[in-house]
Amino acid sequence: MTINDSIRVCEVFNSLQGEFPDVASPYTFIRLLDCNYKCPWCHYEDGVSTYNVNNIDITTIDDVRALEHAFIRTIQPFNLQEVVTRIQAATTYVFDAYVNIDLENGKNIKTSFDHSFLTKHGWAGAIDVLPNKTKIICYNGESSPKVTEVLVTRKQVINEEIRLTSIKTENSTFIYNGIVHHNCDTADKLSKLSLNIKLGEIYEMVKKTRGILITGGEPTIKHNLQITKMILEYIAQSLKSDPQMYISRLAIETNGTNILSAIRLLGEYRLKLRQNGYMPRVFISWSPKFYSEQVTAESLNYIKQISKNNKDVFVKIVYKEENEEIISKFLEKIITTCGKDMLSKISFMPEATDKQQLLSKIPTVLKKCGEYGINFSPRLHILLDLP
Repeated sequence: MTINDSIRVCEVFNSLQGEFPDVASPYTFIRLLDCNYKCPWCHYEDGVSTYNVNNIDITTIDDVRALEHAFIRTIQPFNLQEVVTRIQAATTYVFDAYVNIDLENGKNIKTSFDHSFLTKHGWAGAIDVLPNKTKIICYNGESSPKVTEVLVTRKQVINEEIRLTSIKTENSTFIYNGIVHHNCDTADKLSKLSLNIKLGEIYEMVKKTRGILITGGEPTIKHNLQITKMILEYIAQSLKSDPQMYISRLAIETNGTNILSAIRLLGEYRLKLRQNGYMPRVFISWSPKFYSEQVTAESLNYIKQISKNNKDVFVKIVYKEENEEIISKFLEKIITTCGKDMLSKISFMPEATDKQQLLSKIPTVLKKCGEYGINFSPRLHILLDLP
């Protein structure tokens, strides 16, 4: 593997860990794409609350985001191309005719008559732009963005039926393919549902935190486990030529699906990431799920898998009063199977998507932590508005 080898992930960012067992420690969070569960909250908490995508009215970019969340939940295991295909299908319309526009930078735009473009004089409808006169505002989309004007060189009205994918909106500004549009094609946004990142870029981010947290999605399903190995193998190789660098923390967050493989992987890379006698602290952060009978049964069954391999396993449970009975059953089984010492490695955390929700639920969850004698996970990233 080389510095230019890349992987496709959901996102990579540096932040402080907000949850048990390593609250406030700096990590490079590597969020993978695919998951085998359909958790209603997931990390798309601002999305729609239903799996029925047929009734979503596509009128704004937020509706496309909601549609994206709905499809991500229903397409399991996650498949990015299928999400893109379905959203395009849901936002595609048939027109009897269209406007074909060529720009001096070589770009071509096929659009409906009411599609608008931004110019220095304001918004101009596609049908109103003038060849060799109208200049459309363009944006290069880079980290140091530059806005330029590009001349329209040709405009044609084509009286043929065409299928166009677009978002119809009244008051928002969108960018597609470097061009500022009023109604924009969704393809550019859809391509950004995931991130193609070089392994060398990830290593440079890890150098700033010395902590690696692989999350998801679900890191332990087969292809994600392979991606995780690629990342860790590259970092292990890079350490050999970077004597001043070391890894202090390595963690994998899992729903428990393939927890033994995760335990074995951490054991392997605890040794491979050793540098100058410094060996990283490694642990599994297991978040059992209880949102359906089947998933609850699976979570209870995973306890058997860690009965003799729980040294590096920590458990964090999203506490909800309606799940009190099953949570009590889960705790009873894990203590019976793994011993009372396991209590020190379990935490409750409130279910919340914003600071106000979190603060309102903390007293109840703290009380339950006291009753069960387990840890409280504060969700620091929500309190401090961290990524």
